[in-house]
Amino acid sequence: MMMGIGRSKTNATGKGFKRSSGTVTLIGEGSRMEGEMNSQADIRIEGEFVGSLYATGEVAVGEKGMVHCKELKARDVIIAGKLEGFVQADGFVRITSTGRLTGRIVAGTLMIEQGAIFEGQSLMTQPSALQLQPSETASESAAMLAASTAAGQAPEAAMTAAMAE
Repeated sequence: MMMGIGRSKTNATGKGFKRSSGTVTLIGEGSRMEGEMNSQADIRIEGEFVGSLYATGEVAVGEKGMVHCKELKARDVIIAGKLEGFVQADGFVRITSTGRLTGRIVAGTLMIEQGAIFEGQSLMTQPSALQLQPSETASESAAMLAASTAAGQAPEAAMTAAMAE
């Protein structure tokens, strides 16, 4: 049984669960979706998603879910399955004990449970500094981070400055 994914009344931080609209968009087991998805609702992925995903609510990747994203931006992200790509969360990213994330994370809070696998880079930033609309691509973001590090600038300062533009 997974906690924090589904219809619980508390989120992964133990605080009150903030649903976006009371609805949950489901990509069910055995389903595959490709392209760009924008949602005002929470999203649960038990099947496969390939593309870019933008949600004002929570995105939860279930234990059987697989996500290959150029860009995933949401309020909160919970990963109990597999996710590859760039993830940006205004609130938190939580990788559960069954979760695997390969890629980059920009978030206010990062939680990695024992047994989880995270391979990549993470940047912690103030939630107000993040924008949850489609913006720069993951490759532009990675190039900006690499250039700022090579120039001796703190990565957070570079990311915050770029997001303010």
